[in-house]
Amino acid sequence: MSVSSIIVALSMIELSKVPSTEARTMKKQLDERYMQVARACLQVLNNVNPAADRSQQIQEVYQAIDKAIADLYKKQEQDLAIAYAALREIAQMDASKDDLNRAINLANGVLPKHH
Repeated sequence: MSVSSIIVALSMIELSKVPSTEARTMKKQLDERYMQVARACLQVLNNVNPAADRSQQIQEVYQAIDKAIADLYKKQEQDLAIAYAALREIAQMDASKDDLNRAINLANGVLPKHH
């Protein structure tokens, strides 16, 4: 069994614990991430120098995978930072003074539109 097959199997197990609408959204996002990595690999494979030795070709594919994954993690880290900022702001609210609607608006402001 390949590493990618194991990752997909584990993600499916985790998704099975999530409510169905949210699971479909998460699966779609996972599919999109895999597609980004696959596109990066295909781009390298389509533009590979046939004169290059096999190890150089493989190295170019590895570099494309690394870059695609780094780009994905960068986006996730940015989203996570935004979510943490909203949570910190909510955590600092004074229950006796702050309005619940403000907390709801903060949460909705960082959640994806399709939640």
